[in-house]
This record gives sequence, C-alpha cells and structure tokens, in this order.
Amino acid sequence: LVLAYIKNSDVTSQHGDIAVKSSSHSAVERSQAVGVAIAAALTPFGGAGISVGASLSETLTQNTVKAYIREDLSVAGLYRIDAANDVTVTSSARTVVDDVKAVTASVAAGIVAASGGGVDIINDVNNTLEAYVIGNPRESDVTNPLSYHVNTGEDFNLEAKEFVYLTADAGVGAAAV
Repeated sequence: LVLAYIKNSDVTSQHGDIAVKSSSHSAVERSQAVGVAIAAALTPFGGAGISVGASLSETLTQNTVKAYIREDLSVAGLYRIDAANDVTVTSSARTVVDDVKAVTASVAAGIVAASGGGVDIINDVNNTLEAYVIGNPRESDVTNPLSYHVNTGEDFNLEAKEFVYLTADAGVGAAAV
C-alpha cells in the first residue's frame, strides 16, 4: 500500500506548487520454467512409451497506490488548499515483467510411442490506483459546497496512471520414436 495525502489540513504555498504524489514500481526481471519428460519401453515383446512434459510460469504484481486530499467525515471544518501555481494530485504505478520464459521437452521411445508437451505462462497485473479530492457538503457556502476549497494560481491536475510492460517467450518440443 502506497499512500500520499492531505487530510483535515490547510496547506498554503505562496510561491510555488502543491503536489500530492504516490507511485509504485514493480519489476520481475527474470522468470524461467523448464520441463523435461523422457519415457522408453524397450522389451523384446514390445511396449509403449508415453511421455508428457509441462512447464508453468506465473507472475503476479498487485499494488494499491492512492493520492488524495480529503476531509474525515466525522470532522467539521472548512479547509483550504491555496497554491500560487499548480495543485497536483497524482497516483501512478509502473510494472515491468521482463524475460519470462517457459520451455518443455518431451521424448518417448518404444514399439508404440506417444509424446506431448505444454507450456502455460500467466502474467497477472492487478493494481488499484486512486487519485481524488473529497469533502463534506456545506450548505452554507453556495459557491463552494465542499469543505475543501482548492485555489490555484495556475492549473489543477488530477490523474491516476498506469504503465505495464510484459515480455514472454514459450517453446515446446516433443518427439516419439
């Protein structure tokens, strides 16, 4: 869990920006799975050789990243965010899963021979990103009904962004002799 926030507070910047930023970076730099199966049935009366090989490579990245400005709902107050320039609330996640490989080889020999192989690669990216501003309604202030009054000299930026990069290679070889 990655958090960046302003809660139940006044924040003023007379000469610059106010930024609330949270970020997460996850990386799987290498994941390899190798499966090998060999079977032989060599008798004078015949026989069967059956061979099956399998490889499984599974990666999971799961992050919760939040950036926010909020008022606790149980607290009554009129809070202000005043910036001479920008106010920015950003939540970001970067996930890199690189060099994932799964290889399976299967060989069977016999009078009757069967061979097979399989590969399963699962890359699961399950990130939760939140960026928000929230406050209690104020009926008495018609121009600003929320408790947080956000004033900027320039821009207000609110964003949640995610970047995911995945690479994977799979190979299967099977022979029956």
